[in-house]
Amino acid sequence: TATLYSNITPRFLKKGISNFFDNLNEIDNSFNQLLQGKPLKSINDLSRFVINTSLGFGGLIDVASEFGLVEHDEDFGQTLAVWGFGEGPYLMLPFLGPSNGRDIFSRPVTSFFEGTFHMDNANVTISLTALDAIDTREKLLQIESLISGDEYTFIKDSYSQSRTYEINALYEKLKLDNLLPSIIINNAGITSDQLFLRMKDEDWDSVINTNLSGVFNVTKAFIKPIIKNKKGSVLNISSVSGLMGNAGQVNYSASKAGLSGFTKSLAKEIGSRNITVNSIAPGFIETDMTDFLEGESKEDIINSIPLKRLGKANEVAELAFFLTTNEGAYITGQTISIDGGLFMY
Repeated sequence: TATLYSNITPRFLKKGISNFFDNLNEIDNSFNQLLQGKPLKSINDLSRFVINTSLGFGGLIDVASEFGLVEHDEDFGQTLAVWGFGEGPYLMLPFLGPSNGRDIFSRPVTSFFEGTFHMDNANVTISLTALDAIDTREKLLQIESLISGDEYTFIKDSYSQSRTYEINALYEKLKLDNLLPSIIINNAGITSDQLFLRMKDEDWDSVINTNLSGVFNVTKAFIKPIIKNKKGSVLNISSVSGLMGNAGQVNYSASKAGLSGFTKSLAKEIGSRNITVNSIAPGFIETDMTDFLEGESKEDIINSIPLKRLGKANEVAELAFFLTTNEGAYITGQTISIDGGLFMY
């Protein structure tokens, strides 16, 4: 179908169709720019949508670019990457093509902000969605001719590299706007609990990629200007599970234990540049992740904690604040427990 579309559709019409769908995506772009802390670019993308919709015949003509409004390409998967979420396992989806765990998780949010999602006429929605898919597929036809060797491996590597490029592109945007951070807080984390003998490869990969590789990727992207300025902090949010282990959490405990080695090693490397690197290992804290605890199970956990209560999120936040300010400037390479005495060493 894509080949037929490419052969019979005039170039100007294909360009107009691509412009139309790119314009619908401007709302999603604007939303994600805002979530990534880029309000000016959010306004830019929203302005592009208004101008192209009103003056560009519904988006068929890209008038906004003529006005100097730069086109961007953001989605919720990139936003999750900015927040520190790792890629997770690579997947090849029917019809949708290459993806990964993080991008699959982001698809419902991205779909919600697509222009076709809120259309009342189902037939129009289905037709536009199909046309968008064909237009996207047609753009890939020339790229497929470049594939060499194993097709699956080629597409997998290309997809992963393209997503990494997009994260690095964010760094360049922040640098251009003079918004590079002096403090890195790696706080993303997921669980996929299972007894070791029943644990699947994807359970291991998704947790390690998010909780440990995600820390590497974000720190690697943003540490150079901090080193150059000789001032700043890196703070990794670990877990008491990484210190004491936890049955059913071999993947999670390993990822958090890995943070301790990452913290100590990086602290020794960049300490001479006046940069601190520490890790916080919270115990049971009152958050959405512990809301499921109730009854006897919750009571048993509280009884195992010397202070006889769950921790509060603001207590963790205050410790994080201390470690990243001048008051904590002489503490580095440490993993500090905040668990009410649950694990003492």
